[in-house]
Amino acid sequence: MSLESDFEAIPIGFDLGEWEMVLDEKTINSHADLMQWQAREVIDKLHFAPPGTSINMHPRMQFAKFTNLRSAIWAKSEHEFLKPFKLGTKIKIRGRIVDKYIKRGDSSKSPSLRPWMRTVKY
Repeated sequence: MSLESDFEAIPIGFDLGEWEMVLDEKTINSHADLMQWQAREVIDKLHFAPPGTSINMHPRMQFAKFTNLRSAIWAKSEHEFLKPFKLGTKIKIRGRIVDKYIKRGDSSKSPSLRPWMRTVKY
């Protein structure tokens, strides 16, 4: 099956499932280093995770479901951080596909998926 036919077969509303993760010290520090987070006292003294610590899981969830995909996954994504997570918090991330498109003028014709993701503490 070709990439194009695989892409066409993905329904809007497709459930990406649920992933769980623990925001341990290694995970939080790794994200802070990657994002060049400057306010380290938030992590070291207050034990809060920087905003977006779980965002790198979003494309992993999509690539796990659609192994042929090779496009910009965060296309048109929106994120809202209502309450910071503390070190040691267990979170669940759920997602579903809300849109798909091929960008006009893109010579590679690389398809993109736009997910809706929700991260909650449990």
